[in-house]
Amino acid sequence: MTANKLTVACIEWKPRMFDVAIHVHPNGAGWAALPAKPQIERNGVVIKRDGKAQYVPVLAFTDRKTADAFSLRVIGAVLDLCPEAFDAEPVQ
Repeated sequence: MTANKLTVACIEWKPRMFDVAIHVHPNGAGWAALPAKPQIERNGVVIKRDGKAQYVPVLAFTDRKTADAFSLRVIGAVLDLCPEAFDAEPVQ
């Protein structure tokens, strides 16, 4: 799975969201995730589980329906700008 980050502006609310992650599953499905930050131990080391950094949300929607609608709209905008966005080889 790969992830890239972008800035999202939501006209209706007027905020701009930085570091919205765009994830692409090996099957080609894509989704957008709101910003998150890594969990940090007291000694400043990133917490990892099974070799993967653990994250906590910075911003969240109050329900799954809204989160899914946000993701679909972001993915739609990405595909409008770059139709082949999810066709490329994953970034390692």
